[in-house]
Amino acid sequence: METAIRWSQNSVPSNERFLQVDVAGRSLKLCKVDRRKRNDVTYHTVFEATKVPAFRAFDWSPVDEALVAVGQSSGEVTVLRIDDSTAQETLSLPVRNQRYCNAVAFSNNGLLASGLDKVRNDSCLNLWDLNQRSIAVGALSPGSDRSNVEPYIRLANSEPITSIKFFPGQPQLLVAGIEKRYVRIYDLREPSGNAPLQFATRCVHNIAIDSKNEDFFASCAPGNDATICIWDKRSGGRDSSSSLTGHGDLTQPALELKKVTDAQGAIWSLRYAKTKRGNLGVMTNTGHLKTYDTVHAPAAESEPEGLEVCRVRDVHKPYYHQTQGRDEERRVVSFDFLTHGSRSHKLDIITLSRNGNIETISLPDPPGPALFTSHNEFIRSRTRENGLWKLEVTQPSSTLHRDTAKTLLAMQPKLKQYSRNDKRSPAGETQTSPPKLSVEVSQNDLQPPIFVEKDLNNEQNLTMGQLLGLASIQHKRCTDGYRLTPSMNQTLTQDCPKLPALWSWVANAQNLSEAGSMTYNHLDLSYLGVYDIWMDDVGAALVKKRRVGGSASGSPPVSKAVEGISRQHGVNNAKLCATNWPANRRLCLRLCDIYPIDSNLDDAITHLLEARRATEAAFILLLFSSPKRAIDALRDVKVAGSSTQTNRMLAMAIAGISRRQRKKRSQQTSSSREFSESSDSDSDSDSWSSTIESLKSGTNDPFALAILSYTLSGSWANVIDQEILPLRYRIGAALCWLPDHELTDLISHCKQLAIDQGDIEGIALTGCSTASAIDLMENYVRHTGDLQTAVLTLAFGVPRYVDENKALRKFDAWKETYRQTIQSWDLKFERVRFDIECAKLAGSEATKPQKQLSLVCGYCSQSIAHHSPNDSLLGGTDQTIEGQTRHHRTQRHPLTPEKAAAIGTVCPKCGRHLPRCGVCDMWLGMSDPTYLRNHGGDRSAGNADPAEDGTATAEEGKIVKESHTLDLETQYKEQKERERKLAELLSNFITFCIHCNHGFHAMHALQWFGSQSGFGGLASQLFPGSEWQWRKEGRRICPVADCGCICDRA
Repeated sequence: METAIRWSQNSVPSNERFLQVDVAGRSLKLCKVDRRKRNDVTYHTVFEATKVPAFRAFDWSPVDEALVAVGQSSGEVTVLRIDDSTAQETLSLPVRNQRYCNAVAFSNNGLLASGLDKVRNDSCLNLWDLNQRSIAVGALSPGSDRSNVEPYIRLANSEPITSIKFFPGQPQLLVAGIEKRYVRIYDLREPSGNAPLQFATRCVHNIAIDSKNEDFFASCAPGNDATICIWDKRSGGRDSSSSLTGHGDLTQPALELKKVTDAQGAIWSLRYAKTKRGNLGVMTNTGHLKTYDTVHAPAAESEPEGLEVCRVRDVHKPYYHQTQGRDEERRVVSFDFLTHGSRSHKLDIITLSRNGNIETISLPDPPGPALFTSHNEFIRSRTRENGLWKLEVTQPSSTLHRDTAKTLLAMQPKLKQYSRNDKRSPAGETQTSPPKLSVEVSQNDLQPPIFVEKDLNNEQNLTMGQLLGLASIQHKRCTDGYRLTPSMNQTLTQDCPKLPALWSWVANAQNLSEAGSMTYNHLDLSYLGVYDIWMDDVGAALVKKRRVGGSASGSPPVSKAVEGISRQHGVNNAKLCATNWPANRRLCLRLCDIYPIDSNLDDAITHLLEARRATEAAFILLLFSSPKRAIDALRDVKVAGSSTQTNRMLAMAIAGISRRQRKKRSQQTSSSREFSESSDSDSDSDSWSSTIESLKSGTNDPFALAILSYTLSGSWANVIDQEILPLRYRIGAALCWLPDHELTDLISHCKQLAIDQGDIEGIALTGCSTASAIDLMENYVRHTGDLQTAVLTLAFGVPRYVDENKALRKFDAWKETYRQTIQSWDLKFERVRFDIECAKLAGSEATKPQKQLSLVCGYCSQSIAHHSPNDSLLGGTDQTIEGQTRHHRTQRHPLTPEKAAAIGTVCPKCGRHLPRCGVCDMWLGMSDPTYLRNHGGDRSAGNADPAEDGTATAEEGKIVKESHTLDLETQYKEQKERERKLAELLSNFITFCIHCNHGFHAMHALQWFGSQSGFGGLASQLFPGSEWQWRKEGRRICPVADCGCICDRA
């Protein structure tokens, strides 16, 4: 870094100053701002120091603006006074052994620190107290004074220092970067023998402290390793052994930012904003300037507090950027944040270019909060008053403004084009196409109808509900039964191009798994894809999870299991090319789901013909070397219904290629041929090709085009290149006819390309029980937003067969998000069914539900009744019961004990929440607004609410008595009102199963178990002779997932 700029921390709008440093020119300029207009800055120089010794590091005193310290190549530190004095005053602080001075830093209480390179048996971190009388700068005489004052603190013996900073609010704390080893925090008040706090890391350069939240500070890695770590000083470790190894959470950063710039850039500077908490500025040697807004991330109670990035803003692009670049002489070489913004809620930055130009940049206000609710409501912020946002809610039925609708509709083709052109891998490198197979994804297949095309000239305009088509589709599918039944899901997704094929594959894999067809000698290979079976790659760690009974030594290798499964249940009648792994090919063909399970080829073809899929049946027969039967299938009018002209032409084409292949084989066996016959053969070949090409142009049936491609060349390689043909059929053709080495390359390239593009057809290659399947679904969700399908597909194999922690955490987060989405739709029963089906699929890997205790708090083991004879003090500490201390793992309610007990969903003794309802998953309990501990729990009749306690006041009794004289209609209305009040009361009652101890709201239990159950008796007592229609035939099994209790045993 040749030049630098620093903004004065003591600047005010009426007196703004900054320091300009020229390292190469060995000069310092103290400047005062005259005017700032937009980005231009008008200033004048207050003082300029030109006789500065050659230096490598500098720092400006935050307390006295007249003091600047520079670190020289010899290790000596020189303190200069820059003000209106007639002569330049300096103070030199030499070192014992000469070496580079890498960093200097001032504190707010007059301390000065210098960080030096390594030398044996000498400290590398020296501190001086400038408040001492012997070295007071104010007492210096003009000129240079070489003082021999020794540092009053020496630290870091033989450890090279790369960067140092004092904490502004705690000047006795110093953070230093130890080269390639640690970031270390020294407390100058502690004895020298105490071990300092430290973090093991390579990010030890350009330390920056957040002055608005001094618990966090940042550092970066050297060179082109553009990595930034943000540390929480409260989680540093003092154990040197754990820090050396880097194990444990104590040495983990609160946030790690990787690849903050491209490969050409190296981080030059890190600066925290002085007016806003958690805003970090980053600048590289290419002039790339960007800011990161960080906020606190939610963490478990046993984990340290973390951070997450909520917004990234590019202030300046690199100078070589194609569209937003600039001349290299104009690139930014230094920056700093201003201590006050031009307006509230804004950040101002001052920058210095390589050519010496200085300008200020005002970052725009961040956008206000905006979100979509589960009911298709759109909430956004319109204005900001007194620091608070004013929110506006748009209902689903609200019509959008005409200009807004036009803008949204105009975005659709741009989004499609962007997604279609986005063929880059996560690493940022362009993917090369595979040698034979291309999995180009059609945008119409991937994108659900998020935008609804409408004619804006008509009277009916675009509404918010129509705009959010994806959310509406997922909600409708959920209500229609879109869960973990593949056959049902296949029916519900018939309007989508690729989802029926997905659920067809899942149904085939489920049938194979339930029939035991994928298990051999205690090794279960269920829900694997073609790639894993062909490569014999299940993973050593996953073999244990796929073992079904038996001993660990009894499980065969994956290759032996594949041979055994293929021999017992494989496609043994398939004709294959020459191969060294026929068992793998046959089992992969079975997994491709080209024909139904547990059926021979004849039954499969009959099923296809009855479904009017003659071309698909002919393609399969042709694939398995049965051209005559393919011709018969295309000509079979009785089964196919009507043999179309296209089918008859396809039959003629297959007959022609069969005849040509027989003729070619006979010619190869002949010893001599006439020249005239050869000429006639060439003429016939040209006629044949032109005829087939004309047939191909007249059809769009993928199977017909595949058949014509094969008949044109006689090679299955051309069929594999047909992008219109479904992926599993192209893979099936490759499994039958490609050589082993070409098949390996093809499957590998195809799998990776399908994952990168999020092609849902790639499930046939990855399966749904591998980490690759999760990567595939991640990109699928990124392209389509269809988290619903991704979770339902992966639930068949995860977590039952997956052991990778990262993949499991990702799936658990997706699953919980989908559960909360169902809950927000108020589809409680659908969520319960989803939980139960997921638990069944997970098997032993399912999370066991926590047991609940009826009417007794699970934390303090005391009654949850508001008033009891042995009431203890509310809120208290851990309770000691029968000599055992019960430790509470959940947070207490933030309200006072009286208010918390009035809510009714927390324990009035310890303040913890009561259990959740097994149906709606909400907290059990009912509110009691009359409860006040100071009143001893006595209720007055005047304060009681008849709707709450089920009793009637005198006035209500008078109304009931006089109702006999009214007409029948009035009596009917009063009866309905009474039933409504009692139903509202019943909905909050707590009901427990005495066998499994799971609790429910009484109304939800009645809806789940039905009126014929034991719960129905309660309804008949509360609503005698009412017209409430409850579910007569209810369920008997507990709605809690993985609980098989028959709660309704009565």
